[in-house]
This record gives sequence, C-alpha cells and structure tokens, in this order.
Amino acid sequence: MDKKKMINEFIEEAELVIKGLVSAGHTEQFARIAFDVVSDFFLKFPQDKQFFALSAEQGMLKYYAFCDELSAKKTIKQFKNNGDFTEYRIVSRTIAEMVGREFEFYQYLEEISESDEDAAKFTVKQQEIIDFLFPKQS
Repeated sequence: MDKKKMINEFIEEAELVIKGLVSAGHTEQFARIAFDVVSDFFLKFPQDKQFFALSAEQGMLKYYAFCDELSAKKTIKQFKNNGDFTEYRIVSRTIAEMVGREFEFYQYLEEISESDEDAAKFTVKQQEIIDFLFPKQS
C-alpha cells in the first residue's frame, strides 16, 4: 500500500471514529482527541528530568524540574531557608506528566468553552487537581 493511500485510509477511519464518538454523546473523548492533536505538552516538558517539584499559585499548577530526587529536595530546602512558604510536592516524572496533561486538558476545555458556565466547570476541575495534590489541613 502506498503512503498516500494509507494516509487517506487513516483519515477516513479517524473521521468515522470521531463522528461515532460525537453522535454517541462522548464529547469529552472527542475533546481529548482534539487536545492530543494540538497539544505541545511533550514538546515543552523537560525531556531529561526525572523528578518535579509541583506547586500551585492562584489556580495555576507550576513545576520545577530536576535530574534526581535528591536535587529536588535540596533545592526546595534552599527555597524554604530563603523564606519561601510555598507548599511543594516532589513527584516522579510519570506522575508529573499525568497530572500536567490532565490539568492542561481542563485548561484547554475552559478555553474552548462556549459559555461562562461551561468554562467555570473546567476551572473547578483544575482546582480539584490542585486540591488533590495539596489537600487542605483540617
């Protein structure tokens, strides 16, 4: 099979899958497909780092990237010694990627929302991720 025919067949199959998802009411799955197509997450995510110190500030998830866990702990300790009161979670690359992509997905849905009400739902989802990482002490 030549490349052009193979690409055309792939596009036709993808179109059928997307139409099926939308007609069955699975719009979130369609949105995930669209997000995966346009996302540059893996292009901008540090490739040579294995540990990440996550923090949250004003509803945004932030991270510092490190080669190893010890470097992460030392740097966060230095931040604390310099008066930084930010709460950090040191996590592996796998967890940082999973949380980061999910957070960016809900940012994407917020951006493409057709109403303020829908956008607010996705802002809540972003906050739920932050609250999961940084539970409030009671």
